[in-house]
Amino acid sequence: MALYLDINALSTSSLSVVKTDNGKLAYILTGRHGLINGGFDLNTLSGEPLGSIRQKTVSVFPRYDLYIANRKVASVKKMFGVWHQFIFISDLNWVAIGNLLNNHYQVFHGVKTIFSAEEIAPAIVKLTIPNNRDIPAAILLAAILDRFRHVGVADPLKRYEYGLDFPD
Repeated sequence: MALYLDINALSTSSLSVVKTDNGKLAYILTGRHGLINGGFDLNTLSGEPLGSIRQKTVSVFPRYDLYIANRKVASVKKMFGVWHQFIFISDLNWVAIGNLLNNHYQVFHGVKTIFSAEEIAPAIVKLTIPNNRDIPAAILLAAILDRFRHVGVADPLKRYEYGLDFPD
């Protein structure tokens, strides 16, 4: 199944919709990141919760816990010394490999593909998920992997001025 996630909406607001191939709304993704116990919640259109991913540590390498049906199923953490091309999802034994900086990666369990992500347009990520059972985990993981991508990425053309400005 192919689903489309608007990652720009995740960074500019606290609500994003996930759409199907034919443009129909499928899921609602809400939440914020950067705070302890902050994260994302995935719901059906009727509001039924499917899962969530919560930030458990605030550090340079934060840890997130993935919950499906109110049960912790995995943890995700950036690892020291490993470049952005590899993320291990513990407890599920999934590995994300690819170009995480461009949202073009695949998640594997052994040699089996769990899902793949590809940025098809600016801020639109196509998730290809072969097994419907993996849909909630795939959407939530894609949201967090996109957050990892933004950490530390600055606009080199923007001039940053530090200090206080006082009105005249």
